[in-house]
Amino acid sequence: MTATGRNIMKIIVGTAIGAAIAKAIASKEEREDIPEEERVPLTTTVKNAPANLRERWERAKDAGDAAEAETTTKLTEVFRSKVSDPDALKAPRPPSR
Repeated sequence: MTATGRNIMKIIVGTAIGAAIAKAIASKEEREDIPEEERVPLTTTVKNAPANLRERWERAKDAGDAAEAETTTKLTEVFRSKVSDPDALKAPRPPSR
């Protein structure tokens, strides 16, 4: 058997062993599952976690946008003072037709 054949055989055997181990663990976990009446109910904090995460994401995004705008303004002012041109970095006017 060539080296490539041995490597392929190792992959196949390793995959089969891994699948068997995963199946054994899953069946063991399935048997030990907690009955519905004994489960601890979800708290409102856990139930609302996706909404809270979305709100935090939006606040972080807004704070980042505000910080970016503030930094851009400060850097523009510094650049204008360095080049002694109060109109530096202004968007050019579109050509008239």
